[in-house]
Amino acid sequence: TPQLGATRFDELEEINNLYARQWSRELRLQSAFDGPVNFNLGGIYIHLKRLNDVFYVPNTETAYAECINAGFCPPVGGPGAVYIDPNPNPDGTGHNYYISHNPYELKSAAAFGEIYWQATSKIKLTGGLRYTDDKKSNVNYPVELLLPGRGWPSGVTPQHAEFKELTGRFNIDYQPTDDTLLYASYSKGYK
Repeated sequence: TPQLGATRFDELEEINNLYARQWSRELRLQSAFDGPVNFNLGGIYIHLKRLNDVFYVPNTETAYAECINAGFCPPVGGPGAVYIDPNPNPDGTGHNYYISHNPYELKSAAAFGEIYWQATSKIKLTGGLRYTDDKKSNVNYPVELLLPGRGWPSGVTPQHAEFKELTGRFNIDYQPTDDTLLYASYSKGYK
């Protein structure tokens, strides 16, 4: 086979190609006042693009594709030639191997803030809110193993999802002695 070379044994090779690029920025404004009240305000933005191609290259599939193309084996997906990728490193256009091709993109923005109140020398209260807006998109390409033709299928529909959520937390810390801290906390998150 072009990817595995000549052999008389059944072989399978897994090839992973991962591309990821992320850009993010976070800005915070935090106080350090001498009084009982302080705060932390901020925002964050993330933009991630990822493409993960996983190839499973078995020489048995290439042999079967050659058998289909020669007219000796029944076709899997109807009449027509199965394209056999001639490259030693698969480029994704061949139908003689299995490929999982999944481009993914995330855009996430959030604004957050917390207030810290030292109510007494032993009691501290914390309250915070966060608003998050996530936009995700993904394209799942169907498997084209042993199907006639070449390359990626046409008419693939991207999937999009958007999540907007307000979350928060509340803490109360009670320190009756220097060696003891009692606290209660409530928080809401999402994934």
